[in-house]
Amino acid sequence: MTELMFWQSFWFLIIGAAIFIFLWLDGFDLGIGMTMPFLKSPEHRLASLNAIWPVWDGNELYGLIGGGAIFATFPVVFAALLSGLYPWVVLLLIGIMMRPIAFEAWNQEKEAGFKALWAWTFAASSFLIPFVAGVALGSTIAGMPINADMAWDKGHGFWEALSPLSVLCGLSVVGIVLLQGSAYLVKRTSGDLQAQARKDLMPRTIFAAVTLVLVLVTAVISVPELLGKPLALVGIIAGLVLILGGLAGVWMNKDKGNEAAPYWFSSAVTAGTMVLVGGIQFPTMIRSTIDPVNYTLTIFKAGVSNPANSLAFIGFVGVGALAVVWVITFFVYRLFKGKVDHKTHAHY
Repeated sequence: MTELMFWQSFWFLIIGAAIFIFLWLDGFDLGIGMTMPFLKSPEHRLASLNAIWPVWDGNELYGLIGGGAIFATFPVVFAALLSGLYPWVVLLLIGIMMRPIAFEAWNQEKEAGFKALWAWTFAASSFLIPFVAGVALGSTIAGMPINADMAWDKGHGFWEALSPLSVLCGLSVVGIVLLQGSAYLVKRTSGDLQAQARKDLMPRTIFAAVTLVLVLVTAVISVPELLGKPLALVGIIAGLVLILGGLAGVWMNKDKGNEAAPYWFSSAVTAGTMVLVGGIQFPTMIRSTIDPVNYTLTIFKAGVSNPANSLAFIGFVGVGALAVVWVITFFVYRLFKGKVDHKTHAHY
């Protein structure tokens, strides 16, 4: 392996890790956001917001880190993604902008009708973000019309990103974050809200996650081209072990006293999904539907990545920056650990 290939592989791993951390940390607050209109009382809704408000905006940082890493290391891939997915990126940005607006508006609104409207707005924007992110991820697997210029072919519309596999991937990400959200409510709340999360939300989200993720896995491993990748078998086996083990762990602990266990097992489902996707993708970044053999963008394809010295410099600087971000993240979560209710952050 050459120095360039090492750094290309290194950054493939780092980008995958950033996407996982985004789905893991931001996933639970997106999941909680989607359940907000279905909680039984305004006090329960406020308690659910109190569970996430100190960390939810920081959690989104990891999505920016993943996107920024693609831009800094594989600029051709970044350009190809944006050239075809820009309408979906706009939808993603709308969701990201509407969440804090709905968050603040619901908290300040006094009239019941408008309060319900803002709760549904918060839920819709919380759905939009993981769905669009999942569609984008699924599109790199299902394929995009990438031409010989390593760009989205102008003769193909942006709607071609909505293949059955990419839509299924988007719905699967939604199912995973819903599971994360209900498990996090069990971990952070108590009383009637925790009981609703255990007995109502969690069984429904387990069913949704099991159904969608297993259908996605079946669809992915039924594509012979994907199974031929060098790490496909390892990724599939390791991913299935994590996914099935995590789902089983959530189910077995949903009614038990260990309040943190469902969340950590649901995190294993998220990790397993990313391990499986990474295994069947490596070294591909975007599969071309025009000519899968010659036009597919892999990390080793000439001109796709920056040179080795640039990747190395960004690698050393990036790892240092990530270490600082992790220390801050750990400090914030530790500072705001423990149970919450609707009175926890009365000043907010």
